[in-house]
Amino acid sequence: MYAAVRLAPQCIAQIEAMFLASEEPFAHVLFREAEELVFTHTASALVIGIAALEVRLKELIGDLVPEAGWLAENVPSPPLEKIIGEYLPELPARLPADGKLSFPVGTLAMIKKGVTLRNQTAHRGHARLEADTVADVLATVRDLLWLCDYLAGYEWALQYVSSPLRNALGYGTDSDRPPSVT
Repeated sequence: MYAAVRLAPQCIAQIEAMFLASEEPFAHVLFREAEELVFTHTASALVIGIAALEVRLKELIGDLVPEAGWLAENVPSPPLEKIIGEYLPELPARLPADGKLSFPVGTLAMIKKGVTLRNQTAHRGHARLEADTVADVLATVRDLLWLCDYLAGYEWALQYVSSPLRNALGYGTDSDRPPSVT
């Protein structure tokens, strides 16, 4: 026999909205493709993974600041690490951060490295890519995709952000956060 699980009303609403949506968020579709390719088609994995993060950040900006949505979608963007490090902390997130988001230097450096390698690959047709390096970049991208989902109002997404990044951002460990179920 299984114990009954009661979900908090906001959790139920989020799950219902997710199931009513016609498709999985495109950034996550792209990211899954990148993960599948990391050890077989490393360059493709990197290009697709960075594109996934760009797509999600632009969606988040348009969602949280509708007045900036057109600019985010139609105007060339500043460097990703600058958007993440300087603009993302200023967005009016739907779920709170414990203070202002301050990203670890290593997170921003990994994104900058990923973008540099992506640009060398996509614009010059070559880059020295090690599968382990691309996997590290994709791990950082994964964290940021889930963090964007959390900031967009999906409380459950925070559990998928790695513990080191959650801790660095002041969200604490799993046991420090209030549970999503009651």
